[in-house]
Amino acid sequence: MELVGHVRDLRGDPISNAVVEIWHCDTQGRYAHVGNNNGGAADADFQGYGAVRAGADGSYRFRTIIPGVYPGRVRHIHANIHAEDRPTLTTQMYFPDEPGNARDVLFRRVPSDAARDALIARKESAETPRFVFDVHLA
Repeated sequence: MELVGHVRDLRGDPISNAVVEIWHCDTQGRYAHVGNNNGGAADADFQGYGAVRAGADGSYRFRTIIPGVYPGRVRHIHANIHAEDRPTLTTQMYFPDEPGNARDVLFRRVPSDAARDALIARKESAETPRFVFDVHLA
């Protein structure tokens, strides 16, 4: 899959050079981490994380796999977004049309429909699945 998006401020202006970090589990729901407790070894061919610097227009792009699920959670990707002179944003991206989104323990804690909607990526039609996840920093 491709994960693309833009990092912007609250006015919608691009934030260039922001660092976007992601991490997620493999297709079997296992993390490439020593603390992985989701049964078995993680996929040795899957790195599990990545980081890119946003372009001048705030854009970023990752090519990764669609993560699996594990008990108690729905399919998701973790993200940290770092930009100069701004607090780091730690968040999660959820996939559209996932029946488990409404049952996910963390997704349910988000206080409003609008805030939950902002955490769900938009899927674009493409030969390779492509998800758009735009981020706005204070």
